Amino acid sequence: MPRHAKKASHARARKAPKYDFTGTTIGWEPLPTQLKIVFIFSALGLVISLFSIRTIVASGINLFGLQLVGSSAAIATIVLGWVGLGLLLYGMWYRESWTWQYGMGYFGLIVVLNRILAIPSAAAQSGAVGAAYTGWVFGILVNIALAYFIYKNKDYFGGRSFRF
Repeated sequence: MPRHAKKASHARARKAPKYDFTGTTIGWEPLPTQLKIVFIFSALGLVISLFSIRTIVASGINLFGLQLVGSSAAIATIVLGWVGLGLLLYGMWYRESWTWQYGMGYFGLIVVLNRILAIPSAAAQSGAVGAAYTGWVFGILVNIALAYFIYKNKDYFGGRSFRF
């Protein structure tokens, strides 16, 4: 057997990496449809929080049942809205292995728990108890669906470690 044939067969015997992060394996194109939905909702949430910072500082936000106003509301918005969603978008774009766990924690724990604890104060502030409950329940269901989409597609993420 010729010498070059052995090298070729040896090269084929090497196991290819499970995830290839070159070309079109990162970014928008390879995202499954359900994760594209999560990505769009996250990007919209990030943009909305960027443009609503003045309103949030003036009127405040409800964080786990506590009403935050002024600089504390701005800090909470920056941490949860900008950094929190920014990390999720980064992880989804680059297929980071930690993204599915982070997304489950963000949507499934932080956002849903915050909405559940904020229902009584939101209803009291708005005066329209039925409308407040309907809106909050719908928001909770949407965030549970986003967390489910991430969990269902958790095998999509893997192989990379956190780096900039």
